[in-house]
Amino acid sequence: MNERMKILQMLSEGKITAEQAESLLTALEGRSARERLRFRPLDRSTLTDLKNLGAQVSATVTQSLAEARRALEGQLDSLSFTSPTVSVTHDIHLPEQIGRLTAQTINGSIQVTCWDEPYVQIHVRAKAKTNNLSEAKKALVSALQTDEHDDHYHLTIAHGDRHSDTGVQIVGAQLDISVPRGFREVDLRSHNGRIYADGVVLEDLRFETTNGGLSLYRTAAERMSLSSENGGIELVQCLNSSTKQLQASTKNGGISIEALPADLRASGRAQTMFGRVDVSDPRFLVTFEDAMKRSHARFQTSISLDNEDEDVIAVGEVRMMLETRNGSVRIKP
Repeated sequence: MNERMKILQMLSEGKITAEQAESLLTALEGRSARERLRFRPLDRSTLTDLKNLGAQVSATVTQSLAEARRALEGQLDSLSFTSPTVSVTHDIHLPEQIGRLTAQTINGSIQVTCWDEPYVQIHVRAKAKTNNLSEAKKALVSALQTDEHDDHYHLTIAHGDRHSDTGVQIVGAQLDISVPRGFREVDLRSHNGRIYADGVVLEDLRFETTNGGLSLYRTAAERMSLSSENGGIELVQCLNSSTKQLQASTKNGGISIEALPADLRASGRAQTMFGRVDVSDPRFLVTFEDAMKRSHARFQTSISLDNEDEDVIAVGEVRMMLETRNGSVRIKP
């Protein structure tokens, strides 16, 4: 029932007087006239675009909420509001012939740095559900699942498994990794934790995290693959003359690249579904698919042949692929 019929019904039922009904109808007609002047009908194409956009937003919000719920449930499973917890550590020193490392943990961050020793050191800091330090140490050693083959070492922290003798659980573990200079390959994965790298130079670098961001400082590799499920990706003073490829993707978070080398040549593509692409580094030429939305862009460096600084020499080109669903992509000087 529309508003006009409601007014007439109220009049017939004696709820309002004829004068009141006339005033209400006059006000209603005046409002309708103003609304007709304010809004113009949309064409079919615009309505279709709005409908598709609404469907995309609805699907994205639903998926993001589901992912956040799963992450929260995973964290709550490891928490106990009645059982005590104790912190425990363990150091792992790898043989010098190890040149490739894969490590993964749950409910803990990972930090990797470079040092002058010829071997890899992994410092594990874990939390165990117990108030007995001795039992916690046994549980941590039992939770370290390792595999070594040729020059490759693989480490996984078993999460939630109870120690066969004590019943103690490891509920989270943080990894502090030191690699020697000239190390070849690092593959790190964290669930519910951030990954951080500082001063690391490799051949291959792969970082993947769920519910945690990625932060890289003064870090480079020939091939770099960065992936985050729920978290931003940040690179500061990264890449070098040997870098050939950078792939960075996140579902919920922004991507920020800052202070690239002065002699770097790069080209690539950046895109986001809900956000903007902003390339403020003046060395880049940028082309947007839609200049209004600025959500999909191709870019490449432009180094003048008449560069006044003869000491700046362009090096091999880096191919960059940057993609986020919810967030912005920024390349800053």
